[in-house]
Parts: sequence; structure tokens; C-alpha cells
Amino acid sequence: MLELQERLGVLRAESDSLKLELQRRADRVSDTTLPAVAKDVAPLRSVPFKRKRALKMPSGKVHDIAWDPSGKNLMSASQDGHLIIWNAQNGHKVQAISLQLLWVTSCAYAPKAPVVASGGLDSVCSLYNLRSRQSLVSVPIAQSLIGHQGYISAIEFHGDSQVVTASGDSTCALWDVASGTRIRSFTRHTRDVCSISFESENVFISGGCDARAYVWDLRIGDAVQSFTVGRNDLNSLRSHPGGRAFATGSEDAVVRLFDLTAGCELAKYTGAGSSVTAVEFSQSGRLLFAGADDGKVAVWDALRAECITVFSTHDSHISKVRVSPDGRTLATGSWDAKVLIYGQ
Repeated sequence: MLELQERLGVLRAESDSLKLELQRRADRVSDTTLPAVAKDVAPLRSVPFKRKRALKMPSGKVHDIAWDPSGKNLMSASQDGHLIIWNAQNGHKVQAISLQLLWVTSCAYAPKAPVVASGGLDSVCSLYNLRSRQSLVSVPIAQSLIGHQGYISAIEFHGDSQVVTASGDSTCALWDVASGTRIRSFTRHTRDVCSISFESENVFISGGCDARAYVWDLRIGDAVQSFTVGRNDLNSLRSHPGGRAFATGSEDAVVRLFDLTAGCELAKYTGAGSSVTAVEFSQSGRLLFAGADDGKVAVWDALRAECITVFSTHDSHISKVRVSPDGRTLATGSWDAKVLIYGQ
């Protein structure tokens, strides 16, 4: 067994070396950028989103937000130990879930089933079936996904039957919802994994404090591509809605756009006053939103790499920026204990 593990280690090192060489060769022939190609595209003069309302938490920083599949409700995960489901249209609370720990760091909606997930400093991803609620403030845990050795930093459902988690233990994991068992672990990162995003049905991307982004194929359980993203912590990433590209936000205050087909960086978006902590695309992919540690959200023309406007309505670190499934509503969550809703 030891000999096999050593052989696998050698093969992995050879594979990484070949990937680095391919990246170097790709960089040598990368002779243009997206803004240069798009210089004749008409610029965007305004942003269709206007602030509509503020959702205020009882207390505690907002660490994550997630839209339900209909786009009607928005879930927030805050440091006061609650998941709260809000009606985004009128700002009323629909459901609160009292958690077993105060430090919740992530949340997610299942795509079709009435199930939500949360994760935090207890290293457990907890699943809740909203149909089994006992009151407006109580929903029992339906399943616990146990196995990580660090906090749960991000959660994404893969259909209704599986969940992918990212953790401070430097790994990602694929879980079976029904049994609660871990199907597979993804172990390339060397530091905390901070963000994950599905690129296609069986492919997701992860980014972490090691300044690396990995593209994983669930079917083989290993990385099929890797990218070096600056030299600082990679805080957030998001797949482009058109596929085959993704954006990253890092501690160096730079947003970057990468192309999966070419395997290279397409554009940089600079000028943020502090580290970029959350990124998101509009439904069309033309707008790129970048939330920062100073509480501001910059709105970029993704093609021309031009900043169109900046929302300066939060008082602290932006934890998440999310566009609703229909593309008509934008939500921002912050450590100032508020979620702001912008509509068209």
C-alpha cells in the first residue's frame, strides 16, 4: 500500500509539472485581453439596479446569503446563530431556523426540494427540510454531514441528492444527502478553501487562501485544471453564466476573469479600495459585481473592464453578493448586520 501511495505521489507531481508547463506555454501565446478585443463594443452608461429595501438582522454579522429557486425568498446566515428566510419583495420574515451554534458561515438552497443547508465553525454541514418545521422559529435537523476537520466555508447543492462543501481544512467534499455519507474528497489545496461554484453539471471550481483555483470533475474526483490567482488569498469566485469562464476576488483588491478553454487570464479589474471579498455576475454576464472589505460594491462592465458605478451603502465588509435566479434582483450581505435588496 505504501509503495502504491508513493507511486501515486510521483505521478501527481509529474502531472502538476506538466500542467505548469502547459500554463507557461499558454501564457506565452496569450497575446491579447478581453478589453482589447471588446474595445469597439458600446460601453454601458448605467446600471439597472436601484436600492429597494434593507433587511436588518437582530444582531450579528451576515456571513452568507442565498436565493431560493423561485427568486421570491432570500436566506441569510448570520453570526447570531440563525438562518432567516425573508420575502425579498416585502422584507417580511418567512421562517427562522435556530441553529446549534452561533458561528454559522455558509448557507445554500436545494434546487428543487424544500431543503436548506448551513455550515459553520463546528465543521458540520446541517440539512433542514422546511416542510418539517415545528414553528416559525424551529426546524429540526434532517441530516448532518460530518467529516471535515475545519469550518465549512461554502456549500453548493449538486441536484437535490448531493452536496459539495468547502472547508478550512483545505479540502472539498461531495456528500450523499439521503445517507449523510461522504462520497469523495478533493484534496489539492494547501490552505483554507474559501469559495466554490459549479461551472457545469459535473464540474465545479474552488478557490482558496493558497491563491489557487482548481477545476474539479465530480466523475473522476480530481482536478482537471488549475490556475494561479495572484499571490494573495483568493476570497471569492463565481462561474460565468455563459460557462467556460469564472471571476475571482482576492486580498490584493483585484478581480480577475479566467477562460477555461484557453486556460488563461482574460481581464483584470483594478481600483478597489480594499480586498475583494465577494464576486457575482449579472444574468447576462455583462455586469460583474465586486464587494469589498470596505463595504462598497463596484459594478463593472465585464467586457470593457470599466467600472460603471459603486454602491456605498454598507458600513462594513461585504460577505456575499447574489443575483436572483430571474436576474432582476440583487442582494448584498455585510458584516454590518444588514442585507440590502436592489431591484430593477
